[in-house]
Amino acid sequence: MFQIVAVVLFATTIALLAGTVYFKLRSGSAKSIFYSFLDSVMFIPYTLRIGPFAAHDNGIERTCIDAMKRTGLNDFDDSGKFSFMKPYAMSHDFGYVRSKCFYSPMGFLVQKLSQQKRMEIRLLMVDYFKRHPSVETTTFSRPPTLITGFTRTGTTYLHELLSIHPETRAHNTWEQMNPVPTTDDESPLAQQQNRIERHKKGLRLFKFVDRVAGEISQAVHKVEYDKCEECTLPCSLELPWNITNLSFMMFAAEELFSLGAGRSFDLYLKFLKLQTWSAPDLPSHWVVKCPFYLPFLNDLNETFSDSTIVWTHRNPVECIASTCLLFECITHSTCSSWIVDKKWLGQHVLKYTRLSFDRAFYVLKRRKGDIRIIHVKYRDTTKATLETCERVCKLIGLPFSDEYVSILKEHIAKSREKRKIQVEKYKYTLDEYGMTKAGLEAEFKEYIETYC
Repeated sequence: MFQIVAVVLFATTIALLAGTVYFKLRSGSAKSIFYSFLDSVMFIPYTLRIGPFAAHDNGIERTCIDAMKRTGLNDFDDSGKFSFMKPYAMSHDFGYVRSKCFYSPMGFLVQKLSQQKRMEIRLLMVDYFKRHPSVETTTFSRPPTLITGFTRTGTTYLHELLSIHPETRAHNTWEQMNPVPTTDDESPLAQQQNRIERHKKGLRLFKFVDRVAGEISQAVHKVEYDKCEECTLPCSLELPWNITNLSFMMFAAEELFSLGAGRSFDLYLKFLKLQTWSAPDLPSHWVVKCPFYLPFLNDLNETFSDSTIVWTHRNPVECIASTCLLFECITHSTCSSWIVDKKWLGQHVLKYTRLSFDRAFYVLKRRKGDIRIIHVKYRDTTKATLETCERVCKLIGLPFSDEYVSILKEHIAKSREKRKIQVEKYKYTLDEYGMTKAGLEAEFKEYIETYC
């Protein structure tokens, strides 16, 4: 009996090692060895549709059912119409299919669980607001400042610069992962303690996800647990901005844009109120950012009508290949990386960019004077950083103090070295993604001349 068990264990070990080597060789540097190992472990149950793959359904409807079972809640704050599921359904039915990709075993599970987590948070947040109506009356010292601009145009850097101002606040990654208090005690002391508990609870999961994601995805867009992060997660309670869905959004731009943002930004406002209410000792002038605001500026302004939008601009020739690399890496997080067609991806990233610009400029033209907006060039953010921060601060009502200047100078020095390492380590070309310099200059001629 012992010999049989030993043989089985030995054979299983060899099979797992062989599977790990196979998946790693096929994916190259796109995925970590650990991710390849997990793909190997899950290959048989995924193929046989057993265990967590039994239903073989990671669509939004199945996700919502599982989220309701897990939380014991059923109010998504959508008047019972379930219309909020349409964007995610579009992302899957059009985006995933058009991408010509297919999930890896681990990727299927990651996509399902991360999407389910977003729906659980929506249920929990809606429930907490119902049981604690005082949260809804929370106010901010100044209206939130909203930073946007297409991907790789300096939104992250400008966000960092403004978020370190002594009078501003940005939500950290951990707050997005576990945003809803798990205590009903509304006292500041209880809420502070609960924040500490939620912070500890999420750290282990973050480290696991970071390990699975591997080096390349973090190098393209560094995510740190205790540092500010864009609002893709809190806005993904309705829009398909969950990290595993983002690349598929490129392939379903027209369908998604036609739906609008739904209640995404209303829910995001609730998220900001909840974070302010649970930590009243912190500044309440929020500085937030997301490159995906652009096609939804009208919806954004409806919710944040008193806010100022800061739009960063950069020549697409300089950054669109980097954008493609970002979405390629996101695709690798769920799909078998060897079937990603870079030129096909590039074609749809280009289309998404064009449609985003068209929708954004249409809104600005139609609502001229209604939307407070500051245009910032990428080269000004990187080459004249202090002057750019001073200009933005004055326009949004923040003092440009000596204390802030000192903080800025220290941060700028550290950031320049980090960006230098990143640029030297990862190379990419327009040709890889089926684009040319001349083609992009012709496509975005007016935009480049006006804003870049």
